[in-house]
Amino acid sequence: MTDIVYHPLIDADTDGIEKIPMFGNTSYGAVNDHHGLYLEEFVPRRYRLQASTPHSMTDYLKYKIHCPYCGEVMDSIAPHLDQHTLAVYTCKNCY
Repeated sequence: MTDIVYHPLIDADTDGIEKIPMFGNTSYGAVNDHHGLYLEEFVPRRYRLQASTPHSMTDYLKYKIHCPYCGEVMDSIAPHLDQHTLAVYTCKNCY
């Protein structure tokens, strides 16, 4: 069984649109308790965007989420489940 890896996101621009992942961490609590947005790598190279505050589709679709491995902007491939469990992303460069 593979551990789930969590990648905290930080803003890379003043508008908060460019989201760059930080280090990967396998501790859910450490990431969820201290970061507003993070990627949950639930299978290798597939990421669910997670938010500590409620987000609508309009909120998160404007984000440019960068790949934790190559830095390219990723594509959304599945919609959100609720206001905290947001879209699934994958990198066409790495997948």
